[in-house]
Amino acid sequence: MKKKIWLIIGIIVAIAALVFAVMPRHAPVAQGDKPIIRIGAVLPLTGDYNENGEIAKEALLMFQRDLKDKNTRNRYEFIIEGQDHWDLKSGSTISSKFVSHDKVSAIISYWDAAGQVVSQNVKNAPVVHFNMGASMDTISHSNSFNMGPRLSSEAAASLVEMKRLGVKELAIIGNINSFADTLMGEFRKQAHDFGIKIVSDQSLSMGTRDFRTTLKKIESAKPDIVMSILEIPDFDIMRKQMFELGIDIPFTSVQQTEYSENSASFNDTWYIFYPDGSDKFLKNFKDFSKLRSTQNASIIYDIASIIVQAFENSDSVAGAIEWLNAQKTFVGETGEKYKQAGQFFQTEDIIKQVKDGKFEVVK
Repeated sequence: MKKKIWLIIGIIVAIAALVFAVMPRHAPVAQGDKPIIRIGAVLPLTGDYNENGEIAKEALLMFQRDLKDKNTRNRYEFIIEGQDHWDLKSGSTISSKFVSHDKVSAIISYWDAAGQVVSQNVKNAPVVHFNMGASMDTISHSNSFNMGPRLSSEAAASLVEMKRLGVKELAIIGNINSFADTLMGEFRKQAHDFGIKIVSDQSLSMGTRDFRTTLKKIESAKPDIVMSILEIPDFDIMRKQMFELGIDIPFTSVQQTEYSENSASFNDTWYIFYPDGSDKFLKNFKDFSKLRSTQNASIIYDIASIIVQAFENSDSVAGAIEWLNAQKTFVGETGEKYKQAGQFFQTEDIIKQVKDGKFEVVK
């Protein structure tokens, strides 16, 4: 899967390079007494993660509403388009359209698969690219930035909690894709430092529907806990089959528990997740969006905020990139503080749990 993704990216980039090479390095579009800065967002509005895309869309719309009350020297327009989370070709097409047709000055992408494609596709384009995700692969070019937790820190936070709980032997299971490959690699690299031994290490193709044989292998290894890094819906299917087989091993995840369509099946389990934002922000977002979930809304809001601040403090895309690189920390509207490591604005990880089908912050 990973090789296939990069092959697709390579073909896309070759075509995009021809387009961007002859494009003018456009400045903000002026209208009236204020220059217009257009910001494009490619979000997962269809497919398995469409709910997350809708949350991100509402967060950007709320930010745009809030921005109207501020005295900015530029006027900001958001152009939001959707894709299936795994439709990499569509994400590339949309980002190319943003640059060549819509003349955007910045692009926001959602999660690592899309972020890698957009980063590669617009590396020679006159835009700032900001991804919400956890992979270093999304910031391999000078005009790309990322906001979220690092995969290495998510693994470390998980292992710290496991050590606190007395875990000695761990099973890890994930899909064959860049996100799971990297995160599972972090568990393999760090587990020994926490006195934890990986006794079962399983990687399966995305779209697997029968986990019974794999689950029996995991059970026979007698781990103290299972860490699942499967994507939705594989994640839910595996959990269901654990119950069907009567496998009663403690269970945890990085992020995916909160994306489950059956949260009650994870009652009394803990998991690692992004910060939720301040209580004030969450209330405002729920009142604005009328959505049941707030997953990642605060980070998307803060990405929009830092992009606007970059352009408010510069006169060009190049100036915005220079401003972003000069920041050591960033305090968002939600009250969260991000520490910058190069082009990565890193959030802290938090531990959450499921109680009565609801998600609660533990620490």
